[in-house]
Amino acid sequence: MPTKLDVSESSGVLVTCTDCPWWFAFAWTIVKGHDVAVDHQDRVHPGTRQAEFTRASFQRRHETRRLAEN
Repeated sequence: MPTKLDVSESSGVLVTCTDCPWWFAFAWTIVKGHDVAVDHQDRVHPGTRQAEFTRASFQRRHETRRLAEN
């Protein structure tokens, strides 16, 4: 159940699910987009962890960049 985040610099993040072609969500930031993907996964695809792993990976990369800038 891969969720996908389509990020636009000017208009936010479109979140979709390949297993649910009728479902989509919108978020203003990529962080909130990951949260929406995890919420969808937990509600509709229990037991699947793909969105959680993707969010954790994003958070690690983001934290590493932030620490490198300081």
